[in-house]
Amino acid sequence: MPTVEEMKVYLGIDGDYLDSLILDFINLAQNIIEKVLRYPLSEFEEIPATIKETAKYIVSAYYTNREQTNVKELENNVAVLLSEYRRKEF
Repeated sequence: MPTVEEMKVYLGIDGDYLDSLILDFINLAQNIIEKVLRYPLSEFEEIPATIKETAKYIVSAYYTNREQTNVKELENNVAVLLSEYRRKEF
């Protein structure tokens, strides 16, 4: 998963006043990814770049649209992005 520092660079944020919010969004991204994949990220020895970039996409979506994030649409987009890693069943 991306770090808070990586996300701050990605989002163009200076300072540390939003660190806890960004960390919350990173944790949320991990939960969404695991829900879509249908298995925990701990099953990977190394998390693939596609998954890391998808996490950045999720964090960015929540950061940019905090008030109006369409969770269902976001999860559908994540499912498409991660289709090669997704299991058919839990």
